[in-house]
Amino acid sequence: MNISLHLRRLRVVEVVEDTVERLVVAVQDLRTVVRCPHCRFHLSGG
Repeated sequence: MNISLHLRRLRVVEVVEDTVERLVVAVQDLRTVVRCPHCRFHLSGG
């Protein structure tokens, strides 16, 4: 199965599970500045 997703600033790190019913992937955020999802405070993203 081939799926092409165009998700900005995300990179697929590995395929965790690839079955007919389910596709699970681990992703990495490519941003250097990450915001806290709760308070929107800037955090160091690496």
